Amino acid sequence: MLQGVAHQAFFCKSKGMASFLVGVLMGGPSAEHEISLASGRSIAVALGHSSHCVRPIIVAKDGAWMVFGKRLASGSALAGLDAVINALHGEWGEDGQVQLLLQAHGVPYTGSGPFASALAMDKWISRTIFKEHGLATPQSVLVTNYPGEHSFENASHILVKLPQGPWVVKPVSRGSSVGVSVVDEVSMLPSAFDHVFEFQDKALVEEYLSGMEVSCGVLEDNQGVPHALPVSEIIPQKNRYRFFDYDAKYSGETEEITPARIPSLLALKVQDAALKAYFAIGCRHYARVDMVIVENVPMVLELNTLPGLTPESILPKQVEAIGLSFISFLEHLLERTVRRT
Repeated sequence: MLQGVAHQAFFCKSKGMASFLVGVLMGGPSAEHEISLASGRSIAVALGHSSHCVRPIIVAKDGAWMVFGKRLASGSALAGLDAVINALHGEWGEDGQVQLLLQAHGVPYTGSGPFASALAMDKWISRTIFKEHGLATPQSVLVTNYPGEHSFENASHILVKLPQGPWVVKPVSRGSSVGVSVVDEVSMLPSAFDHVFEFQDKALVEEYLSGMEVSCGVLEDNQGVPHALPVSEIIPQKNRYRFFDYDAKYSGETEEITPARIPSLLALKVQDAALKAYFAIGCRHYARVDMVIVENVPMVLELNTLPGLTPESILPKQVEAIGLSFISFLEHLLERTVRRT
């Protein structure tokens, strides 16, 4: 596990690394379109100071592919590229669909493959896998929006499995806490379901965990061996944000401390959980695992195969904490990608 700058040599740029024509894929049809654009712009700006040639590729909300303002077929947009840095977030970009498309065009890309992406994106399936690998997760129930069924019927179903609130209600396959609600009263459950069902037909209801929110990235070294990055402590403003929701993530008002102010043995527990989750899903290159620490036990919430890479994002701060600059991190990902490992 990585705990300091002494390990930065594992991720150094190789001598004589070639220049590449790099596509930066951003945007997409998901609710995280704008955040993806911010990640993509950060990547494109950083690579603009390198020896690589950059082709920004924006996928519009309607699915159109745009290169320098011109609409192109996906194959034309990807033609001639040595690699794609995938900066898409959420459904379609992070659930395996675009990964299959990139593979069909024979273009190497950063991040996990289609199968691991699909597993990680579905919180119900990924939690089942986490538990099978001995990881602690919140108690949770899956609720499906069947035709003709009312949300109050779903609420009654929840009370049988999770009788004690508060509850967290969230879409099964969305990122950035889109559509998430914290519910204190039974009477509030139906409206929370309705909110989720604006995005998709499956909701995950889980026990609300009161504890320290943390996040731990995982990054593969030059030989493809995954290492846990330093743990980040997440502190939303209590008077504004009850949990690390969409607004808290991107308002710039949430305090994120890296390394987290926790005992070293507890940090090792969090890092170990992150690595176990990474291996359990079958990830590649890098990922980030979000958890809540309850009574010194890391409770795994979800794994992000394409975590944000904006200036406010957690993973770049963790990478910086081990002595790796943002551009060096991107160079490392590119080398791993072009090697197709």
